[in-house]
Amino acid sequence: AISIAIQSRMANSVAMKAIIIIFFSTILFYSASTTNHTVGGATGWDVVSNLQNWTKTTTFYTGDNLEFVYGPVHDVLEVDEDSYTKCQTSKPIRTFNNGDTVIPLDKPGTRYFICGTGGHCESGLKVQVAILANSSRSTGGNRRPSTTPPHSPAPSRSPPTPRNPTPDIPDTPDIPDTPSFPISPPPGQHSASEVQYHIPGWLFSLPFIMILFLLDAPTLHMLEHYQIS
Repeated sequence: AISIAIQSRMANSVAMKAIIIIFFSTILFYSASTTNHTVGGATGWDVVSNLQNWTKTTTFYTGDNLEFVYGPVHDVLEVDEDSYTKCQTSKPIRTFNNGDTVIPLDKPGTRYFICGTGGHCESGLKVQVAILANSSRSTGGNRRPSTTPPHSPAPSRSPPTPRNPTPDIPDTPDIPDTPSFPISPPPGQHSASEVQYHIPGWLFSLPFIMILFLLDAPTLHMLEHYQIS
């Protein structure tokens, strides 16, 4: 009876471990694959921010978040395309005014946001966000191929015939070419293109697996004690 009770306890412990591992793995994977985008960058949601340039240099995927950081003179209105183009604030889809608004990008498509304060949208305080499917994250998104045509070589021209004969110049000895060495960029500098690294979420769960099994060591010692008895 004691052996059966111990085996039942161990089975329940293993099931609980599996649930905890799955839970933490899901959280860590979600955290590793999402990005929070502060709208406007360092200057935030403000009329001094160049939002059009910011959106051109930022890629958005489903699962990412938009974070609007702004002062009390601003707010955030999510609107349709027509209201975005005309800066109309009378028919917002949603309105936010808490000063730190986080909006999840839950599906692909285009979303539009403007400031509802009079004259701010007309001054450029509006942003249009194009959201890509999360499957495009690993492939680098949709990129347009280069359409620059190849340069054709210029036609060769025959040198003009000199009027006066040029005296012969003695040949100079050949000078060996100076070897060229590749110049590598100093450490800490990278190319202008952004490189993203994605770590598999399950890799973060390995420490939890080890901790859970170490915590269950007293149960294993108890089972060995009863088997020896």
